[in-house]
Amino acid sequence: MLDEPRALGIHSPHQLYGAVVPYPFVKTKAITHGLVSARAARLSGWSSAFTRSVRDAVLPGHTAFDFDDARQSATRLLQFGPVRLKDPLGDGGRGQTVVTEIAELDAFLEKFPFEKMASHGLVLETNLRRVTTRSVGLRECPGRC
Repeated sequence: MLDEPRALGIHSPHQLYGAVVPYPFVKTKAITHGLVSARAARLSGWSSAFTRSVRDAVLPGHTAFDFDDARQSATRLLQFGPVRLKDPLGDGGRGQTVVTEIAELDAFLEKFPFEKMASHGLVLETNLRRVTTRSVGLRECPGRC
């Protein structure tokens, strides 16, 4: 978060290996998908422009910050097959569930904490089978590498 580096005496990108974000949800997978509609719930700082810019690089899906929006998203996506639900705070494949019908989504949502939905959301996307995941990143160490 923006205030953390300053508290540690970090004042330049050259002093940091990592990233600094303005809102907690930005450091999660929630930022990779757009909202299900223009009226969907959103957090302060949400960027529709960013989700549009990465749309062609991610699977079809949505991020929901509200249970009704999650249900609307799943209803649309289930027309094309199973839907993968992702906890934006999950990593390494953890926090993911595949649903094939609305009843399964409803059962999942009954157990999903309201506070987590409201603060970090839920990612819903088309499910792929037999997938290989590769991490891609950028590391800069000006004058040090």
